[in-house]
Amino acid sequence: MDSKLSLFIWAQLPPDFYLSQLEGWTDAESRIARSPSQFDHRDHMEMIFNGLTFSLFHFDAEDMAQTAAQYATNPYEQNLSRSSLSAIGIMPADHIASGKHSETINNYLLQLARYVGLEIDAKFILWQPSQQTMAFSQFLGVTNHQGQNDPISIPLQMALIEQSDGTIHTNGLRYFCEQEIRFKPSFGFAPEALRKRAVHIAQKIAASGKISERKKTDGLFEGELVMLTPDNKSQWVDAAIVADDPRQLH
Repeated sequence: MDSKLSLFIWAQLPPDFYLSQLEGWTDAESRIARSPSQFDHRDHMEMIFNGLTFSLFHFDAEDMAQTAAQYATNPYEQNLSRSSLSAIGIMPADHIASGKHSETINNYLLQLARYVGLEIDAKFILWQPSQQTMAFSQFLGVTNHQGQNDPISIPLQMALIEQSDGTIHTNGLRYFCEQEIRFKPSFGFAPEALRKRAVHIAQKIAASGKISERKKTDGLFEGELVMLTPDNKSQWVDAAIVADDPRQLH
């Protein structure tokens, strides 16, 4: 299994399923077609979505059994691990892989997953970088309501984890900018207030790129500033909220 694969679509596929059975789709905004050279492959092919190429891989239930067992903290894990579901993995093709973090490529990846999932009657979606799974019906709702300027689909592509000391950190942001962020409790902010700000800052970093030096950026509300401080290896960014107006503490 390719370690670069991030998105998996789980479904009850017949033993004789071939990826080449997938049809293309054309509507007012999208044109998706199979790459002409990939018609006869059972477990690998490429699809072209509005000019961008994505690689698809088919894995049978035995291939996916170990992967399913890794997600014990997710509410859907029991359904996954007890099932005989196969999966289709999707990732940007090699020649656009370096731009996987771009809003356009990421959005097309998610939209392609919608088309494929609808055709194969998908049950679950797995996004490995954030270790998140969700029902396919929920995935349809999340991607329907994703903001046009949001480079990350939350909660699928990024999880927020709260530590015992109140620190909240991201899990999955690294896919887009090679680092995660963490907020430590400050100014009496409630956990939900920190979560909102973590999402806001994560979307900004995903759009603008890796933070390599200490800097201030605009916070969630007017007049609020957030100090961003990367660690020595730039793998983590500590975020500290600068708020002079107590009305911002929500």
